[in-house]
Amino acid sequence: MFYKMRVLPVLLGAAALFLPVMAKAQQLEEDSNAVASHPTYLINIDTPYIPAKGHFNFSADVRPFGTAENNTYSTLGLEFGFTDSMAILLRAGGATRQLITPGAVPLLSGGREYEAGVRWMWSQKGSAMFGVGASLLIPSGRPDNRAALGGEALLGRKFGKNITLYATPKATFGSALLATLGGGVQFQFEPNIALIGDVQVPFIGQNGFDTTSGDTLKRSLWGLGLRYNPGVFRGKISLDLGVTNGIGRTLGMSAYSATAGSAAFYFGLNLRP
Repeated sequence: MFYKMRVLPVLLGAAALFLPVMAKAQQLEEDSNAVASHPTYLINIDTPYIPAKGHFNFSADVRPFGTAENNTYSTLGLEFGFTDSMAILLRAGGATRQLITPGAVPLLSGGREYEAGVRWMWSQKGSAMFGVGASLLIPSGRPDNRAALGGEALLGRKFGKNITLYATPKATFGSALLATLGGGVQFQFEPNIALIGDVQVPFIGQNGFDTTSGDTLKRSLWGLGLRYNPGVFRGKISLDLGVTNGIGRTLGMSAYSATAGSAAFYFGLNLRP
């Protein structure tokens, strides 16, 4: 009986010591999963999530193209949760303007685009999510430098804890109308690692170039990568690594492929302070 009475305080002391550590580890995993479970974008399409009210979301990516394109595109983005259902976003993307000769006709590649937009979410907590976004693009850059208006619908559906499917039809209108049907997936196969991918198909307008004739054409876009959330940052930072033939994430540029039709490595950073 005396032995049992001495063991009990030891067990209680051990519980008092390790329970906070276990709780902290659980919170660490939940915080880390939060970024992976609530991405505001995949590679080339936006998703139906926005930062929480009063919070910022910073993002950056780099897309170095080789072969005939031989150019590096980059995008910087800032989102702010203005209310629980509305976010304001500013994005800029592009690359150095240059002539390339992937075929018989020299083509002009690169250029920059600046975006100011707003997004409204009707739901971003349940299994089904829906929102819309509208943006002003200055300049639209491809195929010309005229300002454009853009809009997109943002849909998502969760399947269990690990799979989320997205659909993002979008359109821009400047000197011409360009509209695409896009979709994507996120598969969370490890607590801190997710597979992300998206595809877009243009159905109105042209978003690519024939390297032989120089004529504009319709070209499907795709992106595939991994998203890693280092646990030490408690879910505040995620890193992306993948490949894509898309040139950027501003609403206009995200619907265009590389001029020469090549693919790039994709490096992304998402920061939620």
